[in-house]
Amino acid sequence: MAVLGTTSYEVDNLIVGEYDNDNRYPVESGNTVTRGQVMKLSSGKLSPCLTTETPSTIMLEDVDASGADAYGSYMTRGTVLESEVNYNTGSADEFREALRSVQIITKG
Repeated sequence: MAVLGTTSYEVDNLIVGEYDNDNRYPVESGNTVTRGQVMKLSSGKLSPCLTTETPSTIMLEDVDASGADAYGSYMTRGTVLESEVNYNTGSADEFREALRSVQIITKG
């Protein structure tokens, strides 16, 4: 595990190109999310995105919001390794084009 500022993270292959991120945004209470998870924005908070919903971003860190809203860093634009993304209940095929529409490119 590496530490960057006050954020701990596991080294992985999620990001494979240039990317932009926004500092922190609230993850809706009742969710525990992981780095690389596909998220949607609803009512001003992030939550896991289902295949029937429109994705907004990919998380850049693990966030435990199981008891209350908690803030986490997320990607606003970039290229990620498709096999490292957590598609929740879906698959890469189901999210590929929708992620592309928000400037997140997945590479096989």
